[in-house]
Amino acid sequence: MNNNKYLIVYHFEDNDGVCSGALIKYYLVNELGAQEENITMFPANYALLDTVVANDYQEFMGYDNLIMTDISFNKFDSMKFIYEMYGKNFCWIDHHAPIINTSMVEKYDTKINGVRSTSKSAILNAYQYCYDPFNEKYNSGNAPKILVWLSAWDSWTSEKEGLDFEEVRYANTGFTSTLKLDINAWYEKMSYFLFEIKSKEFLYQMLEKGKIICKEMDATNEKLIKSSGMGGFTVNGTRSCIVLFTSGATNSLMFKSVRGEYQQAVCFKSSSTGNIIMSMYNVEDNHEFHCGNYMHDKYKGGGHEGAAGATISLNTFMKILKTKQI
Repeated sequence: MNNNKYLIVYHFEDNDGVCSGALIKYYLVNELGAQEENITMFPANYALLDTVVANDYQEFMGYDNLIMTDISFNKFDSMKFIYEMYGKNFCWIDHHAPIINTSMVEKYDTKINGVRSTSKSAILNAYQYCYDPFNEKYNSGNAPKILVWLSAWDSWTSEKEGLDFEEVRYANTGFTSTLKLDINAWYEKMSYFLFEIKSKEFLYQMLEKGKIICKEMDATNEKLIKSSGMGGFTVNGTRSCIVLFTSGATNSLMFKSVRGEYQQAVCFKSSSTGNIIMSMYNVEDNHEFHCGNYMHDKYKGGGHEGAAGATISLNTFMKILKTKQI
């Protein structure tokens, strides 16, 4: 009997983190014989991991194994600390280029257990780690269809996977609306997603549901951008940018109505700490600019090619507004 205690730290703010976290838990229980009561799920975002650091990592102690998926600490020194604490029992699954590149520079890319690749999202990286170690199923087109579609959305690889970008968006939205980022709901569905042929029917249902939702969202967002969006900003001194101040959820597809007018979009939100949360998006669906690398290099943030974020001070925020340079 496997009586090891596991801590699974997963990014709770999108399907990629929640699905990959549920997949790993499913694997531990059904393939490695772990006891559900010995598995602790730790929903995290980057701000919450900063709190873990401030608390001297107490929340991460007392387990036999620690697994992180779709997330990392903002500073690589913390990743080193966790590695030194857990050694081979630390597993890190991720697809965010800035932190992966840092791990290579620090020569930890081969030390830390797990799968890290920017060509797929955390979902397919987790699937590779658990069920497809040599990528045979994925390379032969036999990886679970639902996982491929969800990965294509979060890693901006719909073209690479031979999928239509808008349909991938619809499907992802349908899943978000139906399972609502509930880790338990994803876990209960995991055997269905991984092994049932009929899962394709569920995928189609999610696509159709998401299509209706996205059409309504697009109309609402277009009105919001017209009434509240501010132009005249630039990113990196050259790329045209529109800015939005909002307290709601944001994503790159909010800005569909201004494609052809702006290359970048940036959203600002106030945080409870008095700082400002800044999110950056590529307005166009292309690979001209890497938001994650830019936010990492300039604001110590990070993220994906098409979407990234950082927390900035009020002074930095005011400077951006004054100069209109991001």
